[in-house]
Formats: sequence, C-alpha cells, structure tokens
Amino acid sequence: MSDAHRALIDLREIVDAILYVNRTGIPWEYLPHDFPPYKTVYDCYAKREADGTTQQVHDLVRDKTRRAHGLNAGPTAAVLDAQSVKTPTNVAETSQGIDAGQ
Repeated sequence: MSDAHRALIDLREIVDAILYVNRTGIPWEYLPHDFPPYKTVYDCYAKREADGTTQQVHDLVRDKTRRAHGLNAGPTAAVLDAQSVKTPTNVAETSQGIDAGQ
C-alpha cells in the first residue's frame, strides 16, 4: 500500500485497530471490518515495531506512569517465574526441580 493511500486513513483508527488486536489476541486477518483493512493496520504496526517506535512509546508510558505514582522511572526489581526459566542443558536432571519456597 502506498504512503499516499495510508495517509488517507485516520491514524487513530489504525492505533485503535492495533490495540484491539492486542487486547483480544485475534489474528490480524480477523480484524472487524469497521477498522481499516488488516493489511494496512499490520503494515503500520510492523513498520513501527521494526524502527523501535513501539518500544519507545512503551518506555515513555511506563516511565510517566511510574513517576505519577511516586516511583523511579525505571523499574528496580523483576520477578521470574521459575517454571518459565529454561534450565541449561548441561545440568543433570537429578539436580533440576522446583523449589516452591523461593
């Protein structure tokens, strides 16, 4: 799709469509017809993802929200789900397991 055609579509509609896909988890091609064509929406999303725009927006919103709640802009702690963290392949199975106390 040309940039001229994409410019005719309201950017807010594209953002709303991207947020709808994110919120519902539907495949792009099942985007309801009251949104712009899914290929247009996906192309805009993919371009912003590739150039780092989505990460920048995420970081700015996170930082602003944290400051609004009296916290440092950047997070200072993280939580890992032990069942989601992969064990290295060089560790014997007998020494692998789950410690629910940690």
